[in-house]
Amino acid sequence: MDFNRRLTHFQNNQLDRTEPNWSAPTRLTATQINSLLPSLPQFELGDGGGSYYLTAWNRGLLLDFKVVTLS
Repeated sequence: MDFNRRLTHFQNNQLDRTEPNWSAPTRLTATQINSLLPSLPQFELGDGGGSYYLTAWNRGLLLDFKVVTLS
């Protein structure tokens, strides 16, 4: 694996990418946000839920993750 080539690729990938306005208000309702929350840990792992569902080393910890809902 060519680590330097991959590192350069990801560093260059950020050069022309505009960051979203992370402090912008959301148009989603609390109900919509709550329905999305359970999928965030899988998204952060890059897990698509396919045949290799949660193959990460911390699979057990992630499956025990408790989602906090918005009121």
